[in-house]
Amino acid sequence: MTGAVKDLDLRRFVEGQTLAQNMTACKRLLGLFRRSTGFVFARREASTLSQSVVGLTTQYTGARTATPSLSIYMDITITIPDRAAGMRKSIPFRGSLVCQVIIDRNDAEELDVVQVDVVGSSAENGEAVVEGVAELLETNAVVIGGSTQTSEGHSAQLRVRARCGDLAWFSEPFSVCAHPCAIHNGPDFAPHTYRCDRTSADGKISREDVQVGLHVQLRVESDSGHTMDLDCVDDQEMVSEPRDHSPSMNGHPKSKPYQAAPEKASDATFDRHDFGFDRAVRFAQALNGQDGSWANDQVDIFRCKRCDPETWHDVPNSGYRITRRITRSPRGLARLVVEKEAKDCSIGDHASAAGPSPKISTFLDLEIEVRSADEEKADMIALALG
Repeated sequence: MTGAVKDLDLRRFVEGQTLAQNMTACKRLLGLFRRSTGFVFARREASTLSQSVVGLTTQYTGARTATPSLSIYMDITITIPDRAAGMRKSIPFRGSLVCQVIIDRNDAEELDVVQVDVVGSSAENGEAVVEGVAELLETNAVVIGGSTQTSEGHSAQLRVRARCGDLAWFSEPFSVCAHPCAIHNGPDFAPHTYRCDRTSADGKISREDVQVGLHVQLRVESDSGHTMDLDCVDDQEMVSEPRDHSPSMNGHPKSKPYQAAPEKASDATFDRHDFGFDRAVRFAQALNGQDGSWANDQVDIFRCKRCDPETWHDVPNSGYRITRRITRSPRGLARLVVEKEAKDCSIGDHASAAGPSPKISTFLDLEIEVRSADEEKADMIALALG
């Protein structure tokens, strides 16, 4: 220790007349000691604390005139925001997140710079970097950008590090990956009729297996701006039970529609909303010339194999409502109308805001004539009079 530090009268600090005098002595002592030794103090809890002076604490071990020992501390907390509730930490690929570096230390004359970087980067772990300012003197935000995606099986190997002298603090571990941020429908769509794979014992396909409905182009949007970056993301649609029946439907249909299996988000290219042909015909006949309708809501969920392969999360902006309506065409034929429009949706534990696509609508004529009771009665009267 230099002579300058030895010559400082520590007893004057203890017995100083004012808080300002004490504070000046504290700062002078700390500055001289750090310049002479290069030492950085870490937090140390005092067992017997009898005086506190603006963050610098003096611990007394004997009489009031005894020389005090200084407890000087520093602590840093690094917080990475969640991309979604309950999701493991990750940084967007081709994007960035703003992280908070909270620096808690004494108000000394000279503050050492805190250097911020990312450790653990590799071709398998993924790569992330600090964008912009990487040296701090006080609490501030830093931007972390994702430049290489984490490989499947190597999640949570990266950390943000803050260094000051020989001391280091670390964030929670994280990955780098692209996630779905919306589901787009269209612009291409069309009515369609197709046959299921089910066959009867004699190998024939019955009309019961014919499905009719809407065929629509589908695209899963990535927050990286490139759908192909979602090659390690599984996507699955969740469809609700039938809702909002018109009174004429008497609560039918009741059964939940078929749920498609998960598929790779980067390969998802179309969606279809169909209904059994014979069932639609029976509904049309039972409606007896009235209109009837019902709806199903739909949201998408995803799991990312790069950061959180075991957990399904809601895809933002994936809510849509599919409405089916049985009515009559101008020629008096039974007609199935299928509409799909964006809507805030909730299905069980899953929920999503309305998707970004505009409403689409198509129809198919079922090629059967349907007549109301009044029309049939009029025909019978005409025949009787004729």
